[in-house]
Amino acid sequence: MASNKPTPSQVQRWSSVSSRVELLHLPSVDGSICSTESNNPPLQIEIPTEITESSEQQKAASTAAPTLESWLHLKRKEKKNTISNDQAVMSLIKALCGTGIFALPQAFRNAGLWAGIVLLLLNNTIAIFCLQILSRRAQKFCLQITVNVLIGLCQFGICAAYFAFIAANLQQGFDFISDWSVNIYMAIVLPLLLLAGSLRYLKYLTILSTAANLIYIVVLSVTLYFIFQVQPDSSNLPAFQSWDTLPLAFGTIMFSFEAITVVLPVENRMKTPAAFTTWNGVLNTSCIVVTLFYIGFGFFGYIRYGDGIQDSITLNLPYDNPLCRTVKILIAIAVAFSYPLQFYVPMDLIATFIKEKFRDKQSCLQKWFLR
Repeated sequence: MASNKPTPSQVQRWSSVSSRVELLHLPSVDGSICSTESNNPPLQIEIPTEITESSEQQKAASTAAPTLESWLHLKRKEKKNTISNDQAVMSLIKALCGTGIFALPQAFRNAGLWAGIVLLLLNNTIAIFCLQILSRRAQKFCLQITVNVLIGLCQFGICAAYFAFIAANLQQGFDFISDWSVNIYMAIVLPLLLLAGSLRYLKYLTILSTAANLIYIVVLSVTLYFIFQVQPDSSNLPAFQSWDTLPLAFGTIMFSFEAITVVLPVENRMKTPAAFTTWNGVLNTSCIVVTLFYIGFGFFGYIRYGDGIQDSITLNLPYDNPLCRTVKILIAIAVAFSYPLQFYVPMDLIATFIKEKFRDKQSCLQKWFLR
């Protein structure tokens, strides 16, 4: 009987392909087990299976539906000093909840009690949709330069406004012990802001953002305490004010919903960037939480003070109350803690541009001097 036994060189070549093998019996022409002697055990040939398994895995991967992460962040390299989803939420909430929240009762006065709710929901819904588009389209190379330039110019203006706001609130908080001008408070605050602005990593800025959020909770709690000292009564307030004051309300609401320029830097530093734009991701969660709080604060603030509401609700608080003075100082501290996050955006853009132009020629001292 003719034998189909392979040569030793063939067996050696097959077995060297992979360590993962299957043991198969080699049949002869007539279907019997091939052997040279009837008492010998059947011949066992090593057939590699790694090639077959890998091809099946490639086929399954090719047929799998593409995910958001593979579509949006396929070419993103692993970065250092990234932040978690929780840290991203804290940073966005702090960036969204800025000084404009204290002007929301005035916006409800200009729009009307119920028209203010509708206008705020409409504005924030459009803003969230635009932020979703921004986080996707900014990955396109043709729009990167335009987006970066506009973001940088906008953020420098916000930083200047924060600087003036901090000094003004400190002046109001300490005016009972000194008559210093706002310029003196600016000179005092400037070194502290420069020191805070030297923080180069977003994961460290989240600590300041968390502290600022806690201070905001205290400030808003005190403000709500004075708001609810009187039982809310909306019977005498108009549901819709007038078309003439509606643009004023719209502008205030747009100003209060900040962080448009902070979205991309936060997303770029996330460990799991695909979780940023999902329906229950970082962006939607942060915006929805802030929107719900905005509605309650503006609604009840307008009910409490009615047509006598000031441009900032803190101006309606009792002037001679020590607790109210403390609130103004705490607001200045919270905004000061928020300043590094706002300052991080334009400096990150500038640092990235310089790094691409002068690769491997920057020291830490040069980066700090630039900031």
